[in-house]
Amino acid sequence: MVTVRMRITKKPKPTGDSPEMPGSSLSRWERKKQRERARMQARREHRATYDLPVVVRQRIKEWAEEEGVPASQLVTLALVRLLQEHDNGLFELHPYKHISMSPKYDWNLVVPEGMLRSLASKNVQNKKSV
Repeated sequence: MVTVRMRITKKPKPTGDSPEMPGSSLSRWERKKQRERARMQARREHRATYDLPVVVRQRIKEWAEEEGVPASQLVTLALVRLLQEHDNGLFELHPYKHISMSPKYDWNLVVPEGMLRSLASKNVQNKKSV
């Protein structure tokens, strides 16, 4: 009878400095978090936050769903069109300007209640017709 003895040794784990596995000193979760942070940084240039009335946000959402397009792309198109109209002298902010009490701004833009109500009533009409 022959007895074979085997010695099993663990291979040392490579460190982050090892050419075998670069960056392996970070855990899988940490690497994933790092990648997500980098993606968020890259998107930051394209993101903006604005305060919008609820009825406006709701109408944008519904319209985008009807058309099967992202709401952000719909808003981008609307803003580009508004800027073009402004550049061509077809849209003025003056009727909507009111003096601001904030030291940060000279003016506030006030959307007439009638305009917002018309959006809300259009919203109700759309729901009734469905």
